[in-house]
Amino acid sequence: MVNMDIVYLVKKTLLNEELRYSLRSLVNLPHNKVFIIGDCPEFINEEKVYYIPNNKLNSRYETTTNHLKFACNCNELSNNFILMNDDFFILNPINEQDLNLNRGLLKNQVSFYHKNHRPLTNYDRLVENSFKELKNQGFENPISYELHTPMILNKNNLLSILPKLNNESLHCCKRSVYGNYFIKNSNTIKDVKILNNTIFNPKEERNLLSCSESCWEKIKPYIKEKFNEKCLYEK
Repeated sequence: MVNMDIVYLVKKTLLNEELRYSLRSLVNLPHNKVFIIGDCPEFINEEKVYYIPNNKLNSRYETTTNHLKFACNCNELSNNFILMNDDFFILNPINEQDLNLNRGLLKNQVSFYHKNHRPLTNYDRLVENSFKELKNQGFENPISYELHTPMILNKNNLLSILPKLNNESLHCCKRSVYGNYFIKNSNTIKDVKILNNTIFNPKEERNLLSCSESCWEKIKPYIKEKFNEKCLYEK
């Protein structure tokens, strides 16, 4: 398979150490160009990345959808590309076929939130509404693709579903909207994101890792040791 381009959707932050080490971790994933859409931290080597500035909209979900629309209309971007977040880390060498992943049935994710979250968060309610909307769009048992892992997208396919993202809940779960329409074969895994109540074991075998902002300090020593060399995307 021909190597794809990488797209990062980046919000404005003061330091964004996570992005620095996420970029370093790309050494473990064959790829072509790297695109950054949104904000570009000062440490980025803009001679080595394609930077597309884009404005923040009403919500973070609407903003990221708009960022993706800009990406899809960029002629320089490969038709198939890999979507990354600045807090995704690729810990071991993998190939593009290792990125076809799902989280299981979306109804199980909703049930988990109802069982374990009291009260439900705004995000929990948006996911529940997305589940209902996908059922209304004809998916009897919609699958969740709400993983904190890189995801392969096709520009034309993505543009075709943007009109279907007609409310905030579907903007919130656009990965699942895309996956249910276009992904036919994928492997089910548990989400790799480290949360406040997660015990992080650095010796655990894993290929992919992510973390919430509040947990960056929990995994930072491990990540800094693993990716201690500057990459070409840094000044």
